[in-house]
Amino acid sequence: MEKLVVEFIENGIAKCEMPDKSFREVEVSLLPPEVKSGDVLGFDGEKYVILNEEAEQKKQKMLDLQARLFKKKK
Repeated sequence: MEKLVVEFIENGIAKCEMPDKSFREVEVSLLPPEVKSGDVLGFDGEKYVILNEEAEQKKQKMLDLQARLFKKKK
């Protein structure tokens, strides 16, 4: 399953980052209705699904990184 991260949504298009750091534009009508920026999507070749567990892991990783960076500044 291909994974993408929704960077932002504008004018009915979601700009998504691919694992290789390239970007793909996807029509919002093809995505689940509750999709938002920061969501991790899985694409199986037919449909997109939100991977909530992946999004939570990504969010926690960012929070951990922020905590380490602020700790180093002191």
